[in-house]
Amino acid sequence: MFWLFVLACNGSQSPQEAKTEGCRALNDDALIATCVLAAVESTPLVENANELCDLLKGKDRHECHFRLAERTDTPAHCAHAGDFEANCRLHVFSQRFPKWLKPTLPLQEIAIQAQSFIPEVGLASDDPRPWSAIWRSVLGSHSPLDRSRCTTLVDPMHREACAHTAVALFHDQLTRAWSQGIDLCKGELPNHLAPAPDPVLEDVLAKRREENLCTKSPLPPPPGTTLPGTLSGTP
Repeated sequence: MFWLFVLACNGSQSPQEAKTEGCRALNDDALIATCVLAAVESTPLVENANELCDLLKGKDRHECHFRLAERTDTPAHCAHAGDFEANCRLHVFSQRFPKWLKPTLPLQEIAIQAQSFIPEVGLASDDPRPWSAIWRSVLGSHSPLDRSRCTTLVDPMHREACAHTAVALFHDQLTRAWSQGIDLCKGELPNHLAPAPDPVLEDVLAKRREENLCTKSPLPPPPGTTLPGTLSGTP
């Protein structure tokens, strides 16, 4: 991407102006997209990055606004992210966890605090997706994984999102270990993977052993647990 900026630069422009005008001067959609997305990722961020995103079309424009929202911690940009809007808001929401989310607190106390932070990114507090992201971060920070903690939550939707997310998280932990070549086929799981006693997670492990854990993984490790949660799995 650097060559695009070099191509754009001239002695009469600041580096930021060069990036902006260089992107505008290109006459190929693919090159413009590459240039604009690089400018949005650059440091310092170009001042008119929002206008640069609007040079793009379709999914490129949506991705640009998504990246801009992440770079600037501004969920308003997610409104221009098209089909990526919900994921955009979830990413911004998850990026803010270090500012307020304390995994050592009781889950119900976390739930009370979260009620004010979820609407700040344009998500509804009755949407299970931000709750899944929260519980994935909280449950993933403790060992062993303990789904019974979810029963302490007062709101039924919070409990359900927590229970679903624990199952999805356990699936991801197994897949990550499997892809790293750890033997999960028989016997007890390694200490860092073994969940608290739970018939649901025991059933998950048994089914995964039947499906693929006794074979060699062709997959790379899955994303880290800091990404927004998924509601897949059975509570």
